[in-house]
Amino acid sequence: MKISCRETQHLISAYLNDEISDRECAAFLAHIGTCPKCMHELETSFMLTYALQYIDSHEKLSTDIGTLLKEKLHKSAMRLRLNRLLSVLMWIMIVTMGIAILLILASLLFREFLPSAWTDLLEQIEQVLSGS
Repeated sequence: MKISCRETQHLISAYLNDEISDRECAAFLAHIGTCPKCMHELETSFMLTYALQYIDSHEKLSTDIGTLLKEKLHKSAMRLRLNRLLSVLMWIMIVTMGIAILLILASLLFREFLPSAWTDLLEQIEQVLSGS
């Protein structure tokens, strides 16, 4: 999903406040990585937001705000990668479980057509499951 400079600039505040969806964040990061104008807007907004937060909290203000922004961008990218990986793993588990259920149902429904080794295995599984 590609977004325009205008859409990116509207997302800056949501990004800085961690109120952005993964899909929006991915598009935002992709745009920021290729658009110096929007990156400058992000840097400016980050500096102002960071300064105001730390002035209000009376904590020591770090002068290396650029590094803090790079860290935030890096963490966002890593979070997106992790979420994609978890999503893929979830789908693999769902498909694997579906296949296993289909195989079990097929073996139960068509037991008489199975080789004797399979039927013996099914009987052992049934015994284990029933606690006998």
